[in-house]
Amino acid sequence: MNIYLIRNRGSISDFNLINDIVELHTDSLVKDINIALPLPLYLGLMGTMLGIIIGLFGMPYISEIGRDTQGINVLIVWSKDRYDR
Repeated sequence: MNIYLIRNRGSISDFNLINDIVELHTDSLVKDINIALPLPLYLGLMGTMLGIIIGLFGMPYISEIGRDTQGINVLIVWSKDRYDR
């Protein structure tokens, strides 16, 4: 846009042309934002689903480790021991 204004320094600038340039630039920025916006949401949902799946497949292993299967208490102790290392 600055190039257009520099080239037409002595003449009258076309408002509609400047308006079109600004709208095209704005639309391209809005399009880029709309494409990039849901990415963190989808990554978070994917991580949550992966955590649920891993947790469900890990439940039989946890119950085999704990001789006295106390349900969620065994899971909490197992997760604390695993991540405190």
